[in-house]
Amino acid sequence: MRSFLEPRLAIATLWSENPASKELSSTAWMNGLRGWAAFSVFNFHYLFAFTDIVSVGYGYDRDHRQIFALPPFRLLYDGGTCVNIFFVISGYVCSSQTLKLVSSKRMPDLGKTLSTSLFRRWFRLYLPCMCMMLITALMTHFGLFGFTDGMMAEREKFFPGPLAEDNLTRFGSLRQQLVFFATEVHQLVDIWNVKPVYAKHDPHLWTIPYEYRASIHLYLTILALAQCHCFVRLGGFVALSALHLSLGRWEMPLFLLGAAIAQYRIICDNPSSLLPNSRQSEQMPSNAAQNGENRSLLRERVSKLVRLLAFAVALYLMTYPIAGYKRPAPGYIWINNYIPRWYKRKEKLPKSIGVLMFFADSHNTWVKLCLACIWCMDLSFTPLDMQFPTGFGGLLATIR
Repeated sequence: MRSFLEPRLAIATLWSENPASKELSSTAWMNGLRGWAAFSVFNFHYLFAFTDIVSVGYGYDRDHRQIFALPPFRLLYDGGTCVNIFFVISGYVCSSQTLKLVSSKRMPDLGKTLSTSLFRRWFRLYLPCMCMMLITALMTHFGLFGFTDGMMAEREKFFPGPLAEDNLTRFGSLRQQLVFFATEVHQLVDIWNVKPVYAKHDPHLWTIPYEYRASIHLYLTILALAQCHCFVRLGGFVALSALHLSLGRWEMPLFLLGAAIAQYRIICDNPSSLLPNSRQSEQMPSNAAQNGENRSLLRERVSKLVRLLAFAVALYLMTYPIAGYKRPAPGYIWINNYIPRWYKRKEKLPKSIGVLMFFADSHNTWVKLCLACIWCMDLSFTPLDMQFPTGFGGLLATIR
């Protein structure tokens, strides 16, 4: 139980236990990023009940000049950026295995993998949510949330922040309570409704229909482009992302460009597959090693400088305030002039560009090495891995 609830690094420090050593994969840093993002989302929902600093940028007015409102600190509680991160990672992870099968010409296995992934995706996304919503409904019916009714009645005293959530309605009978639960589940599984659904049982589940709808679209896109050349497939992901962007959608470009990044890395990891008459593909060095040997010192320094600047710009865009369009803050006002008026979630565009710039770098920067360390990877243990407060429901989804 102790090893489940606490990161292994803390255990090794407090109880002098050696954490199990394991070889890190090329995507290990994503586990650390997910752990940090889950922690940041928790901070966002908690602080949102007490202050609007999590959504308003530094210097908007005299009341928003706290040091923790500065851009570097925003990454510790900016839940909007973390949602974008989750979507890009989902697009990458959902497509990585299938794209590898396509690159290796294993078409029979591709159909089986896509079928299994599509079938299991619904249960992995919705089963934890339904379990948590049911638990919330039962706890409400039996009066276990009654001690907070007085606090909700004096919301301005106990929760001075912009939080608009309230206790779930308690019905007179268990049947009525379960009917209300079933009604909200039905609304949540309606993937044809493109508007966000904020269920009374848990408003934080509004991203789940977005994820499932985007996953279906992504799987269909991979199937449609399976017979194409790798560069045509890469271009197809980018073209569809541009189409969705022109339609004002923010979630689909993140999924599709996450898949595009996965396709690009497969191309970089297998450069010999692009040569029709290559015979010694197995003896060829990796792309990173080959580039390191052939690159001149000047070119290497310029490349590092460009990557460092791109990383700084990515972090700058990722810290764009959630309310930055309606309540512009110094340092971000100029960005609003370049956000199209037809774009529906205007605060999402700068964050999306920043997150994609962060992911686009296929090299192992020092930041990604830090994210791949034992502490960050274990920070993504199950209770934090699900968006607050669906941790217990997430445990149920791990049962096989």
